[in-house]
Amino acid sequence: MGGLGVGNILHKNLILLFKWWWRFSESDNTLWKRIIKSVHDIKGDKASMDTFRNIKTGTWSSLTCNEPDIVKVRSILEDGMVLRVGDCSSIQFWHDRWCEAGVLKSIFPRLFAISLQKNSEISHMGEWAGSTWCWKLDWRRPLYDWESEEVRVLHQIIAQNGPKRYREDGLLWKNAEVAAYPTKYIKDKFNESLGSSLPKNILSIVWQKFIPPRAKLTLWLANKEKLKTADYLVEKGIIAPQNAWCPFCRSELESNSHILFTCRFAWRSWMEILKWWGLSASLHSKFPDFSTQWLGLVNVREHKDIWALTLGCVIWSLWYERNKIKFESKTPNLQNFVTSLKIRIGIWAKEIMGSSTYTPNVIYNADTFILQT
Repeated sequence: MGGLGVGNILHKNLILLFKWWWRFSESDNTLWKRIIKSVHDIKGDKASMDTFRNIKTGTWSSLTCNEPDIVKVRSILEDGMVLRVGDCSSIQFWHDRWCEAGVLKSIFPRLFAISLQKNSEISHMGEWAGSTWCWKLDWRRPLYDWESEEVRVLHQIIAQNGPKRYREDGLLWKNAEVAAYPTKYIKDKFNESLGSSLPKNILSIVWQKFIPPRAKLTLWLANKEKLKTADYLVEKGIIAPQNAWCPFCRSELESNSHILFTCRFAWRSWMEILKWWGLSASLHSKFPDFSTQWLGLVNVREHKDIWALTLGCVIWSLWYERNKIKFESKTPNLQNFVTSLKIRIGIWAKEIMGSSTYTPNVIYNADTFILQT
């Protein structure tokens, strides 16, 4: 499904599953929440991740297992979420992330180990003296000097985060109150962690209406490095290594990045197109970086469509030319290729964009097009 730019449905389902954890903490004393608390013996109304980790059966246990994708989503939630301090009747002092510094048991593991209040809510960690909250932390033995220094630092952290009378506990997201579960943020961070998401500007090229369908597929496969080049065929045992040379230069192993960017034939083709448009650049050799750089060369709005079309046309044409050489024994000729490439850009621009500026005749007879960048 990710190949269509729709995203992985299993990943989306996982992210939405964690939405129920958010709803649990935000909901009042609803029937479904009372049932969940009763079945899994959950104490308090603001379930922490540690509380949910104790659930070993049922649907809710899906939030607590150690599968890699679940761990990633859970980490994003734990890093981005902080509890809003209210009356503190449902926020655990050591286990919940209720102050900006983070989870206190992780910051002060030694103090947590000697605490007599490991599972206590904040409301049980002190008392009110008039309108002032006074912390009361109990330890199972006298503190060493270095532990006393840690306690001093701990008090500095919690000093401004005591309970607030007449306000319920709630959830905050990254220093700002969020009315709803931040699905989009979590999805974006999760995709980043996978290292497989496309930058938005690349997606805009792949699915742009001015790019023909056959070129869209080639662009997508090029980004994924899934074009069936010789290195792939060698790896699968389909061809022998001695038959895996680049059909353009005959001097290096054919790969996705080589056939499209680093081969001398491909590189000179890109340079000719840049020169034709009155531009120059030192280009990257990987599709995501290359396409991002390519789009950045032209910033004038009215030129962006033809510039994205040019990128798609060159990528597709290089792959098409490679196949002609491979399967029809065509001899590579840079000058003829660049000429046909320019005409193809004009044909695409006229037929798909309806352009009267970039037509095959105009392009064929033009030495250069100067773009205002």
